[in-house]
Amino acid sequence: MNLTFEKILAEAEKGDKDSQYELAYMYQFGRGTSIELKEAFKWYNKAANQGHKSALNILKTFRGVEAIESYEPLNEKFDNARAAEENTDEIIYDEEIKLLLAYAYKGNYNAQYDMGIKILSGIYDNYGMSQSDKNKWISLVAENGDFDAQIRLSKFFINKNVKRSFKWTLMAAKQEDADRIDNGISQHWVGWMYANGQGTAKNYKEALKWYKKSANKDNVCAQFELGWMQANGLGTATNYKEALKWYKKAAEKDYREVRRHDVKECIDRESILKAKLNLGLMYDIGKGVLKDFKEAVKWYKKAAKQSVAWEEEENIKWYETPTKFISNEDEESSRQIGGNLLGDYEIKVETLASIYHNLAMKYFYGEGVLKDNKKASSWLLKAAEKYDSRSQYMLFTHAKDLKINSKNAIDWLYQSAGKDFLKKGYAKSQYIVGSMYFENRETDSKNISKSRFWIARAYENSDKVVREKAEDFWNKNKLWQYIEHEYKDFIKPNDQKLLNETETPKDYFKLGKSLINGDGVLKDPIKAIEYFTKASKNSHLKAETAFELGVIYFELSSNKKNIAKSKKWIEKAFESSNIKISKKAEDFWNKHELWKL
Repeated sequence: MNLTFEKILAEAEKGDKDSQYELAYMYQFGRGTSIELKEAFKWYNKAANQGHKSALNILKTFRGVEAIESYEPLNEKFDNARAAEENTDEIIYDEEIKLLLAYAYKGNYNAQYDMGIKILSGIYDNYGMSQSDKNKWISLVAENGDFDAQIRLSKFFINKNVKRSFKWTLMAAKQEDADRIDNGISQHWVGWMYANGQGTAKNYKEALKWYKKSANKDNVCAQFELGWMQANGLGTATNYKEALKWYKKAAEKDYREVRRHDVKECIDRESILKAKLNLGLMYDIGKGVLKDFKEAVKWYKKAAKQSVAWEEEENIKWYETPTKFISNEDEESSRQIGGNLLGDYEIKVETLASIYHNLAMKYFYGEGVLKDNKKASSWLLKAAEKYDSRSQYMLFTHAKDLKINSKNAIDWLYQSAGKDFLKKGYAKSQYIVGSMYFENRETDSKNISKSRFWIARAYENSDKVVREKAEDFWNKNKLWQYIEHEYKDFIKPNDQKLLNETETPKDYFKLGKSLINGDGVLKDPIKAIEYFTKASKNSHLKAETAFELGVIYFELSSNKKNIAKSKKWIEKAFESSNIKISKKAEDFWNKHELWKL
């Protein structure tokens, strides 16, 4: 008999529960003795009766399983392997799992529960279990309060069934020691899901509550998000001082020492970077603190240092195609603020570009640092290469000061306007490009249609000042008369798409009126004709559309055809049964003496 077995047997018989458990294990798997399942469960019972947790779990797993002691294949395979002097461990594990699976598939709760535990340990993936069965058995463990099981299910369902993901995440986050187990990651995740309406209704107050729990456990992602919510008045009144406090907590951490979590919404390094940027912005514009350009420069430099270091790391892959445009269209605001307070979860090139742009502006204007056009140019170029439209615009408008040659300056202007249509371009650049094409309309027949295109894009942008200038330019030069240039990769704006999809005659009439008056859209009589013509097919709108069409064709009376069309539609309006419209048509006919034309 094996000496180790004898020693453990002696201690077990004296009543030592750990020895009893070990002895049961040796009987179950043939360690130092033959496999004797009946003896194994006898000793498991003795250990369990003394409160041994592992023994209790094993007994719970197999409680209700009939004739377990007569499981002969395990004994036979073990004996054959031992006779051949082979390692018996794999055979025993294999047979144990097959036995467990057999009862799990028969619906035995305890066997299913134990399989859930074993799956969570990261083994036994080669037994043909479906993912559905795995999740089902892990769910039993998760429902019983196992934190790891809840987190595993939370991650599994995040991209498959976000409601189920939220359920498990919330259960994990609510555990008393959740913040100790994962440093507030699950609590941050719940906050993120509430803030973004993922798996549950959007609820900023709940998001704020969970972010605070996580932030108080020093979770840097939650600290950044808490600052973001305080700064933007989400779930609470706007409080810049509180925002500043939480941004500082996140920004003061060393990004080289934090770990990247296996949860895409919580990437510590990126939260630190954005916290530094936002701190710089707050000192730059005086939000929650007195305006302090030197302090702003300090945080911009810290952010830039981190950004440059990341770019040099081979394993860091930044997004190369922008998905969201960040800018303040007003030049003064752009100079001071340099971008929006960022709150996106996924790091994008815009974050880096904003950091480089803001630092460049400080050097260019000599705010908080000695004026240095060379450094300004260097940082602007780094930002411009990352699709920052403001920086590209600066490289054009201040090309001489920044030592940018004229050819490159023009190229930066076109990129700023959005020539590649990867993103929404800069309004001021679009207006300049449109004006340039108009001024050169005589040199190329396509330039006038290109002018129309870019002036329209400037009008559609969010800069109110540029929008008004673009509208005035459009109306003064009657750009609606020209066909808009079609760029291959350009996607029409949403409002144009809505116009194209409109179907009801009443809507056609309203759109026609808007296009005539320039109400919310650029004035376009030619496009208005299209919609009024569609609306005229409705019997209730025939008189009104006839009058509108008559007026439009008269105003476009550059040729005899348009005059003829004007007379035709005014006559139709006059002949209608609508007394009010008929009188207007008569007055218009007489005022302009259409009978003479």
